[in-house]
Amino acid sequence: MEQDRERWRKVAGENKIVEEADPATKAGKERAVATAREMDALKGEIEALQAAVRYLREDARRIKLSTVEPGNLDWLNEPLVKPKSAEAHRKELVQTEGADVLFELVNLAAESRVFDLSTLPENRLAWRSARSTPQWHVAKQREEWEAWKGWNESTSKKAKALEPRRIVRSKRGLQIARVDLRLPTLEAKGVYGGEVEIVDPGQFEGFKESWGIV
Repeated sequence: MEQDRERWRKVAGENKIVEEADPATKAGKERAVATAREMDALKGEIEALQAAVRYLREDARRIKLSTVEPGNLDWLNEPLVKPKSAEAHRKELVQTEGADVLFELVNLAAESRVFDLSTLPENRLAWRSARSTPQWHVAKQREEWEAWKGWNESTSKKAKALEPRRIVRSKRGLQIARVDLRLPTLEAKGVYGGEVEIVDPGQFEGFKESWGIV
């Protein structure tokens, strides 16, 4: 036992001498210690970041649960485009019809042609198709015009019906004169006179002339 103790003591002393003599070994140990410290610091930062992420997740979940209520989700059931009212739908139809009326008028003006009299045969008494006569040509254009005119009037009436009704109240004019009529001949027949209000100056002059008042 004493010999083994002395032998291990001798080996430990030799190793200590070698380590003190070799500077590379000492520097390697210092680097290992520094690396271990850096690893510990990084582990601490990672744990701090993980704790922060857990807190933010929990906070977000708490906020989400507090804001999500049955009444707050009603807007999800509403359509993206609100349905049009019946009045708006009618106005849209009338506007579309008005555009069609205008387009048809442009077509009538663009397609109408003056009858070419040079196409008439020299013998005007000879038989020819009714469609080739100027009378038929004019009648056809008149028929198309009357059809468009009726369509335009119908569309205008629809548009006027959709306009908001305005109640126009006429103001009572200023009273210019008041005449008390008492005619004995009429009172004898049971027709008594009364007051007449004159509002328009022209009416007063006409009233005087009709009754012979100078």
